[in-house]
Amino acid sequence: MQQSYYIIAAASAVALCIVSIIVLRKRLKPSFSPNVLYIQGLNELVLGDPDKALKLLRKLVCSHTDYLDAYIHISNISRQKGDHENAIRILRDLLARPQLEQSQEILIIRSLAFNYWECQQYTWTLYACDRLLEIDKKDEWAKTKKIECFEALHDWENAFLHLKKINNIPKDKKQDILSLYKVEQGLVLISGKSEHHARLTFRQAIKIKTDCFPAYLELVKSYIRERRAKDAEKELRKLIHKIPHMASVALEELSPGLYELGEFEQVEALYLYLLKSKQDFVDVYLGLAKIKEKKGELEKAVELNRKAYQKLSNDSILLQIIRLESKLGRHESVKSEINNVSAYQYEHSFACSRCGYTADSYFWHCPTCHNWNTARRGNS
Repeated sequence: MQQSYYIIAAASAVALCIVSIIVLRKRLKPSFSPNVLYIQGLNELVLGDPDKALKLLRKLVCSHTDYLDAYIHISNISRQKGDHENAIRILRDLLARPQLEQSQEILIIRSLAFNYWECQQYTWTLYACDRLLEIDKKDEWAKTKKIECFEALHDWENAFLHLKKINNIPKDKKQDILSLYKVEQGLVLISGKSEHHARLTFRQAIKIKTDCFPAYLELVKSYIRERRAKDAEKELRKLIHKIPHMASVALEELSPGLYELGEFEQVEALYLYLLKSKQDFVDVYLGLAKIKEKKGELEKAVELNRKAYQKLSNDSILLQIIRLESKLGRHESVKSEINNVSAYQYEHSFACSRCGYTADSYFWHCPTCHNWNTARRGNS
């Protein structure tokens, strides 16, 4: 009996010792304040470890639900991971909270707008921007984002109206974009088979910016489609006079359509006019060379290509010369010149000066970075 007592006493002592150790460990274990957890989470974000940051921030909001900034960071990390549904849900839940400070409400709504934008939910992005503008009518970020939404929706009329109201954009840049919105509106009218109204819209673009190249270009194309050769040539001459440095681009784009209308000689005359006006760009020589080749004047075509090559030592031009020399049967000349051709790669005609996007024909709205008027000649 006494032996059993000692065994029970020993077991109780061991159990007490274990409990004491557990309690002591809990007491010795460092407890982090919410501020420390928040700062640690932000540090992990800065160090580029969003997973660790997410773990710390979630731990924080489990016990301290008043840390709204932590929720916003969690939402942003979710968005970056592609979990837009969860990111949006978190932000909507935050907006439902009563007595939000105005600065907090703005931050939450702006984060919502980012999520909607990245999901290509442009109508919801517009709604979020409108809420921001209800809070602060001068919110330039919201105004600009609304215009981007209208662009994405191809709502050029609203894009035009809203851009007109923005005052913090340089006048020249603003006129550039406003005129191009009108060009885009005209193209929409053309898709609806309304050539006349489209031309009126292109002329509105020219009134906004007198050297709006795309407007002139599309105006001429419209006349070509309606087979109004004289009107097309008249507007093309205006373009060449007003924007001489883009004349070769215009002739390159419009020549095929003008040829179909039988305006072969007129196109040649315009190229010759450019040469006489000392607009001796490489593209003028090359364009005129094509016409001479079509007319069978191969000697003249070679001469013009050589003049272009003197201005720009480009393998594509040299290959044109070799091809024409071959047609003329000048095989010795071909042999000597072919050694000058390096591994040939096709060069795109135009490149975006902002993002490097390339295309074979002129563009005024980059489809990659969505900037306006950034197309530059690839060989310029």
